[in-house]
Amino acid sequence: MSSAGNKIARDGKAPIVGGFVVLFAFWVVLTGSLHPENIVGGVLASGLVVLLSKDLMLRTGERPAVNPSTLVQGVVYAVNLVVAIIVANIDIAKIVLSPSMPISPGIVKFKSNIKKDFSRVLFANSITLTPGTLTLDVGDGNFVVHALTRKNADDVSHWAMEKKVIEIENAGS
Repeated sequence: MSSAGNKIARDGKAPIVGGFVVLFAFWVVLTGSLHPENIVGGVLASGLVVLLSKDLMLRTGERPAVNPSTLVQGVVYAVNLVVAIIVANIDIAKIVLSPSMPISPGIVKFKSNIKKDFSRVLFANSITLTPGTLTLDVGDGNFVVHALTRKNADDVSHWAMEKKVIEIENAGS
């Protein structure tokens, strides 16, 4: 890596540069044009968004490692999450459409082996995205989740997605 590249990495500007490049590439794809006015607009819009949100970007120590293994596991995770969301939607539809409305709401607290904050947030958001469950709190590896049914509450504390998050976390270490 060149000395300029080392300086960018040391200064913590890599997320800003990377964010700008990703946003600008997205802009070009959306506009589908390389006309000068679109290029100038994309540079201004991407630059403004990056400057206004730079304090929200993950710092180097917080970012998961990006390598072929984590990318493959991330895609597998996303596919499994979509499948889980579809299955949960069907289950919730059955509950809602049932005349007896068989719900038994409850709150479950469980300990997770997920170590990194980013991975905990990923898992908590995955729980919340899945119909019938809502993450209420995450702290020190403990998750507090509201579930629409007792089965949801039992399932979430032993959800296979936790293992997949840990695998992604370990692959990036």
